[in-house]
Amino acid sequence: MKKHKDKLIGLGLILLIIILSQISNHDYEKQMENTSETKAFYIKNFHVKNFGPTSYYYYYVDHHKYQGSFYDTDTFLKKGDTILIKYSKENPSLSEVVDKYYMQTYRGR
Repeated sequence: MKKHKDKLIGLGLILLIIILSQISNHDYEKQMENTSETKAFYIKNFHVKNFGPTSYYYYYVDHHKYQGSFYDTDTFLKKGDTILIKYSKENPSLSEVVDKYYMQTYRGR
């Protein structure tokens, strides 16, 4: 009897995690529907244990500084290089990289 109860509790926790994950993803997608693009500035890239190589950047929206990151195996970017991102108008702390080659695309123009 106890064995079945433990299995039910475990299954319930797994279902709860899946449901909360789906709600979180839906909220993120909803907030990213209304976005604006801006330039961001590359900070660094390093390997985060259990997550892999991650690049970090910062950007400004209405004079407020925000920071973001993205999975990145390339190491050609240097500190201060410009990348293009989009951020949520509803929650500017949410952002996604649009073009990490932005600086190279427009360099020399």
